[in-house]
Parts: sequence; C-alpha cells; structure tokens
Amino acid sequence: MEPFIIDFYNEMPYGVNVIENMNKELIKIQDENSILNDKVLDLKRLIENNNRLHELEIMVKELQILKLKRKKKSFGCF
Repeated sequence: MEPFIIDFYNEMPYGVNVIENMNKELIKIQDENSILNDKVLDLKRLIENNNRLHELEIMVKELQILKLKRKKKSFGCF
C-alpha cells in the first residue's frame, strides 16, 4: 500500500487504522461465532436426548406388547 502525504503528519499511517478496525471487526465476529457454536452444541445435546427418549419410549411400548402376549399365552386352558 502506498503511503499518503497525510501519513507524514499523523501519528500512525492510514493503513494501520484500517488494519486495527479490521481486527476489531474480526474479534466481534469471532465472539458471535463462539456464541453460535455454543448454541449449536446445546441443540445437538437436546436432539441426542430427544432421540434417546424416543428410543426408550419405543422400547417401553415393545415391552408392553411382549408382556400382553405372554399374558395371553399363559391363561390358555388348551
């Protein structure tokens, strides 16, 4: 980047200010990204827990069906 004439009179060159602003923007975006990553992880945990709960509900229903089938067989006289 070519230096500007005004850079001679300023404490820091113009390019440094641009880089500092870009760094500030990067930090802000990284913070937002971190927050969103945490939310994604929380949602993944909720989905996993929901899937486990659904699997357990299916197992309970299957066990109830097996229990009913056994009761029907055990009461037969013939």
